[in-house]
Amino acid sequence: PHARPARTVHLYKYMSARDLLIRRTTNRNGDTIWEPAPLVRAALHGEVVVLDGIHRLLPDTLSVLAPLLHDRMCALPNGWRLMRRDRYLEAR
Repeated sequence: PHARPARTVHLYKYMSARDLLIRRTTNRNGDTIWEPAPLVRAALHGEVVVLDGIHRLLPDTLSVLAPLLHDRMCALPNGWRLMRRDRYLEAR
């Protein structure tokens, strides 16, 4: 069996739920775009995630992980939805 790649996500006390999932940035033209945070990128690539410093997160930030861990789904702050493959295929 092949080991899955692991990604370490470093967390800090005042990290917001949005910071944990997605970030706003600009492209070369100066347009605002949304970019997945490392946690979401890992989920999209099927990587194992090590949440370094999870004990530092405030409860409201930590709560955003519940649907991702339990249902393998998550609504992102920009309106995107992260969902497991079988639910995505049903929704199409």
